[in-house]
Amino acid sequence: MRKIILVVFILVFSVGYVSKNTVNAEETKKAKGSITVYLEESRNEAGNTDVALKLVKAGELADGKYVLLDEFKACSIDLNELETADKMQKAAESISREISAKKISGMIKRTDSSGYVRFENLENGIYLLTAEDTNNYDNISPALIAVPAFDGENKEVNGMKYDITVHPKHWPVTAAKTGDNSNYELCMYGGLAVMIFIPLIIKNTKTGG
Repeated sequence: MRKIILVVFILVFSVGYVSKNTVNAEETKKAKGSITVYLEESRNEAGNTDVALKLVKAGELADGKYVLLDEFKACSIDLNELETADKMQKAAESISREISAKKISGMIKRTDSSGYVRFENLENGIYLLTAEDTNNYDNISPALIAVPAFDGENKEVNGMKYDITVHPKHWPVTAAKTGDNSNYELCMYGGLAVMIFIPLIIKNTKTGG
């Protein structure tokens, strides 16, 4: 079996570190973001068009930390402690199961003829992206995405990036049936190879503090 080396770039920030790049909470709440999703072509040549993706807000910013929304409290997940790819994946799967069990609605959009879809006018928070209808495309792994995310090269809003682009991890259906996941694809964020999106802890600033 061909070995695949997954390059993982995890954005983990402590409150102490972020204090050097603090973002005013009120300023952050006023800004809206977007998530653009691109489905790469399948190795099995399955079409990446007309695939329905679902986006659900799972967490929000409160007192400088991300917290789960009430409907996901049963998952018992601390969004600020997801420091490994394994923890992030398990958290995404747990929230995904909760969405299915409680039939929680979300924004559903289909990819265009080029495999792209864009979710706009998003409030700051943590979102879960899942596949609603793969339309014969590959299996798509659920992913947690933070809006905004820290981008050291972004000069707007104190280095916070509000327009996020993701390439979800996917693998052929045949691989899932045989248990061979060697065809996992990497997620892409900001031009860097990553598997997951670690939520950024934003320190709440006060006027005159």
